[in-house]
Amino acid sequence: GVESEIGEGSTFWFTFKCKVGDASDVVEGRQFKKIVALSETTARRKLRVLVADDNPINQNIIENLLGKLGHELVRVENGAEACQAVEQQDFDLVLMDVQMPVLGGIDATKWIRAMEGDKASIPIIACTADAFPEQIQRFHQAGMQQVVTKPINREELMNAIDIALGETIHDFVGPEAVPGAPFLPKQDSPDSLGATSQIADAKSGDPETSTNGAEGTEKPDTADKTAGNQALDELLKELG
Repeated sequence: GVESEIGEGSTFWFTFKCKVGDASDVVEGRQFKKIVALSETTARRKLRVLVADDNPINQNIIENLLGKLGHELVRVENGAEACQAVEQQDFDLVLMDVQMPVLGGIDATKWIRAMEGDKASIPIIACTADAFPEQIQRFHQAGMQQVVTKPINREELMNAIDIALGETIHDFVGPEAVPGAPFLPKQDSPDSLGATSQIADAKSGDPETSTNGAEGTEKPDTADKTAGNQALDELLKELG
């Protein structure tokens, strides 16, 4: 039924009959996860994180989730600024929004993967509401190791960070936890390993894997990196 009053709101209700179930009725892989409170989580070490997102609300949410654990966050509003920040500063990882003005997250990731030295291998996590399988494949091909869906879930974000960095950063310290037990079970993520392998192949110049096809990491043509850097510099000058 429904009850509604203009200016006050509406109430909807329904009833249905169901049988009492037990644990054996739960489909494997569909169990409900325990909600992890921020007060029940600690960080083993402080991270320096670049947050690339044009929405200040999303930036504030990430700041609230990670800043209170002691991580240092640097904010930028588009992919071009993200590329500039990675070139000029050192970060442990990048949280990259996919849809941004000036330069989107996918293209920004390709720019970063084409940089010289260790800058090209910085872990990048995509943050997006567009998480269909075909899109996730595009993110991995561009060089993003993990994908976190919006609205951002604290446990999912910490999970992705630990996998992307290949180490346990966050510990669960709730009453049910074993002292010193890791927040994330130590495991190898197929997606993470695949993306890492693609980055290494792209840097090694292997012609069989460093391609723009579905089996290799997509990246900009880096035959003339000087021209590419000039193009990025010009774009950044236009911004400001």
